[in-house]
Amino acid sequence: MDSDQVPVQDEKLARFIYNVRRIGAGKMTSNMLELVFELELFRKIQGESVTLDELAERLELPLWSARVIAQFLCREGLLLYRDGELSNAPGVDPHLIVDNKEMVDLKTTVFKFDVPLDALRQQMRNPPHEHGYQRIGREKHLGSANIRRYMWGEQIARYYSFKNHRALIDVASASGGITFGILKTNPHLDCMLFDLPDLAEPVNQAIVEAGVQDSVRFVGGSFFDALPTGADVALLANIIHNWPPEDDQRILANIFQALEPGGSLLVREAFFEDDWTGTMEAMFQAYFMGREGWQPTYGEVEDMMREVGFVDLERKFELVIGRKPPVRARRG
Repeated sequence: MDSDQVPVQDEKLARFIYNVRRIGAGKMTSNMLELVFELELFRKIQGESVTLDELAERLELPLWSARVIAQFLCREGLLLYRDGELSNAPGVDPHLIVDNKEMVDLKTTVFKFDVPLDALRQQMRNPPHEHGYQRIGREKHLGSANIRRYMWGEQIARYYSFKNHRALIDVASASGGITFGILKTNPHLDCMLFDLPDLAEPVNQAIVEAGVQDSVRFVGGSFFDALPTGADVALLANIIHNWPPEDDQRILANIFQALEPGGSLLVREAFFEDDWTGTMEAMFQAYFMGREGWQPTYGEVEDMMREVGFVDLERKFELVIGRKPPVRARRG
């Protein structure tokens, strides 16, 4: 072994140990962030740059404590330290100060995601049969994530162009927030929200509240049966992880049959990469699902889509996109 290889091995070992320690410290770092919101730190320096002394004074904390908190937040990219002064990082003011549904969800759900070792051991041995949406109840499922669904829709519209499509079907749409987000930059689309018939009243109310009655209508049904036809683009968002693969295959096949020839399907999930690395959201969702659910990789969904006939598969951030082949003209 060359002597210059030893430092490389040492660095790899150090990074490995660092990552293990970071995982182990997760509960402490979560508590630290929760304390930061309790202290209203971001709000107290909004639009300003302050010295460490000034930060300590505003937080009514000892200088040592203010420094520890500030260094933690700089490490996480939430504060900036420049020329001896601290300021909020870009994105903090609109997202972590202004009261919004995401902040409520962070404080009431994410920070409460604290499972004692005994409870975690029990859940790993006996996973719940109900998936997470069933456990939180229909009303909360429909309303609690709607602001986030708007954001997902806006994000999808940045990664995929709908300009050559005319009609969208949002399969298992819930309250329709993703479609509403897509419509912000694609008002030309004629949209159909497809979900269980007993959701008609709350979904139609959501359509009215969003002011999109001229562009969006609700259709009741089951995605295990034949779907409404006429759409040239379909969206299936956060559904694959609810059901075992054999049911997912059936859902995808029904969407394939309903789509217009040449139409596209967008499958949205918090995907794992094919080597099972991925975002923390993917891990969070994997734990959220029950015994019958699973958090898929990009490749696993691509394989299922190919199996039912989709071609030209493409993966983008949290999307797998496939196309139904066009009808070939018959020879004379």
